[in-house]
Amino acid sequence: MQASPVAVRDLTPCAAQPLKRIRLSMPELTTRRLAPLFLLLTCFLPACAERRVEIQVFPSEYQVGRVRSDIATPAVDEVLRLKPAVVVIQACRSVPPIRTIQLQTELSARTQARLQLQLISENCPS
Repeated sequence: MQASPVAVRDLTPCAAQPLKRIRLSMPELTTRRLAPLFLLLTCFLPACAERRVEIQVFPSEYQVGRVRSDIATPAVDEVLRLKPAVVVIQACRSVPPIRTIQLQTELSARTQARLQLQLISENCPS
């Protein structure tokens, strides 16, 4: 089955040469129009998704990914390295409030990321 012509374009590469006519079939036309759009989406779509980092706050340490520390500064440094849009602070209910406040104060001073707090009771050391 032969594809039906959809569009006819005149190409004039040089004034001395006669006009050439080409016929584009529907699959060629669709591919030519959608390829740049697909390329743009694959390049910019990941930038639209919010990058999110979770910090676990335990009574004796902070944890961000593989980084574990007794003080907040190394955890905040790791957050800054990851450059998130949202930082979720997951604190055990048994954590003294001053530890969470210290982390929140340091994050607010060093990043523009949106901060969220979650109080958790499972997976917390007693």
